[in-house]
Amino acid sequence: MYPARNYCTYFDSGYYSRGLCLIESLKKYSKDCQIWALCLDDKAYLSLSEQNLNNVFPVSISEFEEFFPELVQVKPTRSKVEYYFTLTPFLPQFVLDKDSGVEMVTYLDSDLYFYSSPEPLFSEIGNASIAVIPHNCKDTSRIKNHGKFNVGWNTFRRDETGLACLKRWRQQCIEWCYDYSENNKYADQKYLDEWPDLYRDVCIIKNSGANVAPWNIYRFPLSMKGTTLFAGDYPLIFFHFAHLKKVSRQTFKANLRFYEIPMGRLLRNKIYYPYLKGLLRIDEAFMPNQKACDLRNHIRPPILPVRYKQMLSSWFSGKSLQKNDDSANNSFLKAVLDLFKFILSTAIDIYNFDFIYLKNSLKVKT
Repeated sequence: MYPARNYCTYFDSGYYSRGLCLIESLKKYSKDCQIWALCLDDKAYLSLSEQNLNNVFPVSISEFEEFFPELVQVKPTRSKVEYYFTLTPFLPQFVLDKDSGVEMVTYLDSDLYFYSSPEPLFSEIGNASIAVIPHNCKDTSRIKNHGKFNVGWNTFRRDETGLACLKRWRQQCIEWCYDYSENNKYADQKYLDEWPDLYRDVCIIKNSGANVAPWNIYRFPLSMKGTTLFAGDYPLIFFHFAHLKKVSRQTFKANLRFYEIPMGRLLRNKIYYPYLKGLLRIDEAFMPNQKACDLRNHIRPPILPVRYKQMLSSWFSGKSLQKNDDSANNSFLKAVLDLFKFILSTAIDIYNFDFIYLKNSLKVKT
């Protein structure tokens, strides 16, 4: 007898804490599930294998590439993230091929985290062959460039329609899978747009508690009803922590301002704090030497060219440059304005709690 729910995801050592947080949250709310985790480097594979988690099956990237040799052929033509995108449609097929007892498998992005049971989603999916989840945002440019659907949750049944969809998607990603928009394509994701028209029995998940994310949370206000956290009219099932960056050992940047979303109390205390505490705990236990991303990539002041520095030095010293043309003055003023914008932008981020610092003893407030 096989567990009713089967999931798959992938991550490397840089995303190890996120992948393990996803696994822990799934096992908490979907206790009998099986999870296949494709580990994209040896460090992640060894760490996950050593934990010997029940019903969690680590898969090494070498085993995976041996099973799908066509991936090795396109690997040199893709950046790291583009190659990871290329792997997405292969992973559900790998699970179906490796375990004949799996009748339905759900792919999940590794930066998801569950706050309640996913069973309402499977009730909505019913007997559908394929299930997709919309971005649920009103930003038409995002939909145009990145697609109607988010690749964070995709379900495939072992039937003619589900297998045909996976086969076509694999072929498409082998042919073209890059981290930019071109000819109505974007990475592994925009191919999903055609599925409702191309296949029968496609379920478009409508539950607003699923795949709540920075790009759509303004449409589904958070609220507490008793002890249950709601997103819109539905209990929150899982949140998608897109664009979250760890910028130091205990400091994270949510990057919500990219979507013009403030860090409200419920969002901070009920969603981000529990997740970030999990990331910090796992990083300290399993990846203590894991480097954070470069803080300068997220709060980078404008760099003044040498000539502008000379002008600034001359201005303060009362001396004039030998050559002081209008274009140089304009460029200097632009650099000063950029510096002012940087200071203002960072101040707004701090005011909106876009930077989150966690102490080891931090207690989550309610």
